[in-house]
Formats: sequence, C-alpha cells, structure tokens
Amino acid sequence: MKNKFIFWGIIFSILYQAKFTYAQTETITLNWQGVKTQFFEKDTIKYLHFENALFEIDKSGLPTFYKRKKIDYLNAEIKIELKNKIFEELSPTDINGIENIVKIKDDISIESYISIQEKEPYANVKFVPIKKNAITGKYEKLVSFCISIEVVKTNNKSFTENQSWADNSVLKEGKWYKIAVNKNGIYKLTYEQLTSMGLDITDPRKIRIYGNGGGMLPEIAGSFRYDDLVENAIY
Repeated sequence: MKNKFIFWGIIFSILYQAKFTYAQTETITLNWQGVKTQFFEKDTIKYLHFENALFEIDKSGLPTFYKRKKIDYLNAEIKIELKNKIFEELSPTDINGIENIVKIKDDISIESYISIQEKEPYANVKFVPIKKNAITGKYEKLVSFCISIEVVKTNNKSFTENQSWADNSVLKEGKWYKIAVNKNGIYKLTYEQLTSMGLDITDPRKIRIYGNGGGMLPEIAGSFRYDDLVENAIY
C-alpha cells in the first residue's frame, strides 16, 4: 500500500508540473540576402542582411534575429534552446559587410524576456545568428534551426503587481508650467525667465520642478517605472 501511495504521488507531481510548464517549438530558415548598401547624404553604409533582420545600436550594426510568441503566463520564466542548427561559412564578401566582426564570439548569445502588449504576455527572443567557429576560426552564419521556448509558471509576482500606486497625481494641485529641453545637461532658470512665464515668485520656496527624464518606457514586463512625476532637486 505504501508503494502505491508513492507511485500516485509521483504521478500527481508529474501532472502538476506539466500543467504549469509547456514548450513551443518552431523550425525556422533564415533567408540571407548578402550585403546591402545604404546611402546617407555623404556616407555609405554596407551591412550583411537577412529577411526580417533587426538592427539595433547596441548590437553594433550586426543583423539580429527577433521572435515574439504569445504565452499563457505573465509570472513565468522562459528558457530558450536552439536545436538542429545548420551553419554555412561566410564568404569574403559577407565578411566585408560586417563592420564590427571582431565582436562576434564562438557561440550565439541569446537574449530573452517577457513583455506585455494589450494586457497579454509575450516571450521575446533576440540573438545575432553569426558565430566564429572555435575549431576552424572561420565565421559562420546560421541558416536553419529549431527554436524551443519553454515557459515555466512561477509564483513570483511581477513588479507591477507589488508596486504601490499613488492615490492622486501631483498634477492635481498647483499651477503648472511645462518647460522643454532639447538635450541632456544642467540648465539655469533665471528670475526673468520665470516671471516672463507668469510665475509668481514672491516666495521662491514654493517653486518645485518635476520630471522623469524622458525616454522610452521599458519593454520588459516587471521593469521599474515611475507611477507619477518625480520631484527634481533645485540648486
């Protein structure tokens, strides 16, 4: 009888884990299109390209593979695996189209994260499909592979679920003026500038400056983001 309880306990554990863990697989072929040339006023830029390639500044102009898949859970971990990889050696022409080829390593570094779009969670995968063969020293491009995205549900709450939200915005009270700047730096607001905007500065202690620094919102689900305008220091 004891052995039967152990057996059913194992079965229940397997079924429980299977309920909250699943994998999506897809076979992908990259359609490499050689070196392309772009003209920007007096500059000419050449780059190696494949169909639907993504180019990012932090990837130093290298063609990046990007895939997004809808998943069932926001609170989850994703594990990415590339299987059945087929590589082809880069031609001298292809190599000439890679400006930062020295940054290519002997393995493919995969970046993955979860994002939200229209309240639905998505798994995001990015990597540069080029590597340096550790044995031959030759550069190779990935032409075909099977990608597996394993999703494991966790009990960890995302930052947005744990965050406490302000009852009211600071914009609810006071008289507000919007001041724009065109670049980063330290700016000086003079008495004349403030009065020209209609500010009553009989008591300078009542003046406050708020702002969150601008820029794009984070794409990764759970990343910190301000709930309201943040007060900036005045010197």
